[in-house]
Order: sequence, then C-alpha cells, then structure tokens
Amino acid sequence: MLMMIGGTANAIELMDTDAEPIVNARGEELVPVQSAPVPASAENRRSSDLASIEAKREPWYRGITVGVGAGALSGATGEIGYRIPYSDSFLKNRFAFRAQYNSFQPFNKPLSNFVNEITDKEDIELGIDVKGQQFGLLVDFHPFGYVWGLGALRLTGGYYLGKFDLNVDIDASKKVSGTALADGLGTPNVPTGATLEYTGTGGATAQAQLSYGNIAGPYAGLGLDMGLFWGLRLTLDAGAVFTRAPQIDGKLGHAYGQIDSVCIAGGECLDPANLSVWQFDDILSKMIAEGDAQLAEADKEMQDIKKEFNDSLSKFGYFPIVKLGLTYRF
Repeated sequence: MLMMIGGTANAIELMDTDAEPIVNARGEELVPVQSAPVPASAENRRSSDLASIEAKREPWYRGITVGVGAGALSGATGEIGYRIPYSDSFLKNRFAFRAQYNSFQPFNKPLSNFVNEITDKEDIELGIDVKGQQFGLLVDFHPFGYVWGLGALRLTGGYYLGKFDLNVDIDASKKVSGTALADGLGTPNVPTGATLEYTGTGGATAQAQLSYGNIAGPYAGLGLDMGLFWGLRLTLDAGAVFTRAPQIDGKLGHAYGQIDSVCIAGGECLDPANLSVWQFDDILSKMIAEGDAQLAEADKEMQDIKKEFNDSLSKFGYFPIVKLGLTYRF
C-alpha cells in the first residue's frame, strides 16, 4: 500500500508501507502520514469561477459586427469587423479588427444646398464638390477588456489609403443701376435722346481648392464602442492619418455684366432683348472693365494669402478623422 509520510527534517515522500522502515540521517524513523484533503470551500470556489467563465463564453460568430456612420471629412462610412468573443484569455478579450470604406459623395449635394441657403442673402453662389474616399484596415485594443463601462474604451491603429479634394466655385454678384440716352437705332417708338433708366447685374467668378491628393499612411486614434440594446452599439472615433500635408489653390475667373430692365424715364418699361446691342455696349464694357481691374488687384492679394497658408499647412501632415456611427454585433 502507498502512503504519504513525513518527518522532522525531510519533505513528505511517497512510500510502500510493506517495505522496510526508512530512517533519516540521524537514525530517526519516518512516520507515515496521510495527505491533507483540499478544503471543500476552495474546491467550490474554483468550480464556481470555472462555471462563471464558461457561462460568459460566446460562440465565435457573436464577434461579427457591421456598421454605418458619418464623419466631418470622411463622409459616409461603412464597415465590417470582428471582436473576439469573451473568453478566459487576457489578450483575446482585448482585440478587435475592422475594415472601413469612407465616401463623401452622398453628402455633396446636401452640403452645397445648405451653404447656398446660408449665403443666399449675400448674393454669393457657391458650388461645392468634394471628391473624397478612403479605405482603412484597423486594429482595436480594449485596455479594460469586457469590464462593464470601461470596456467601451478602445485604442486604434491601422492604415488608410484614399484621396480627398475640396473644390469651391464662387459666383459673386451685385445689382447696378443708371441712366443712358436712347440712340434711336434699336429703340423703336423711343425718341432719340430720351432718358432710359436701367438696372443690371455685375459679378465675377472664382475657384478655390483644398487638396490632400492621394492619402496613404498609418492611422492612430482613440474611440468608444458602447452597447445600447439588442446588439446595437454606438461608436465614436477620433484620430488622424499621418500623410502628406494639404495644399490650397485658387484663381479668379472673369467679370460679367447684364442688363435686367430698361424703362423710359417717367414712362413705360421695355424688353431689354429687343433693344439695340450697341445701346448699352459702352455701359457693359465699362462695368466689366472695372470688374476685371478689381479682380486683378484681388488676385495679387490672394496669391500672397495662398503662399502664407501653404507655408503654415506644410507642417500639418495629418488627415483628421472624427466620426460617429452605429454598429450591430451578432
């Protein structure tokens, strides 16, 4: 029969009780002892912990996520991801993976309409066109794992490829008015030398651009992934792609003018389309010449401003990403 034995100077050893007695170096016989049983409370506690972990463990497919969102420069976002379900592994509880695609195209027209609503009273028409799309592969690290509340925090790293260009067409106009003498050539039933009162529109065009060109670089950011209900989650991300610095460009277009209405002083109004082209040629030419002179002066100032901006932006080699989204976890 095998039993556990112990002594005053030796560790517990396993022995056969039918064999010869074993003595230590001082000639003392080792007395057989039985091993102490594991306390029931400790065993129960260990079983309870294992049962708790097993109860929280989820099947692999519960980590699949799909989501949509919107960002300030990134536009509309679609993503698919995978967060490793709860397990007894420290690392597995803290990692998630995502693939994202961003496009500004769905927001182009609404943004242009919104800006024109704001500038409607200023006689300025803006045409905004954003060409932006990016694709990213991301890895999330949740420092607190699945701890309630704190587990929503995530640190994100990854890589983005794409482009971003913001183009703005500007059309600024103002109302003009004045008087002219009828020349009799193209104003039937209007005496030569009669005073004509006219109103018109004078304006100018310009273009401006903010361009990142091709975006390619590593991404680092901070975010939240908060559970709501029934698998629905609210997400927030803020970070930047380390890439080339943006550049601004701009150019002034041309001045233009048109006659909107003509009336005989104190009498009837005429259709400008039926009047002589020569009648208001000098007026329009003068209006456009003055506009072009102002544009030339403004263009010099704009080139100086553009250089200052680009010098400042040369230190800003980042493409910022701030977005809010909803995801569903199966």
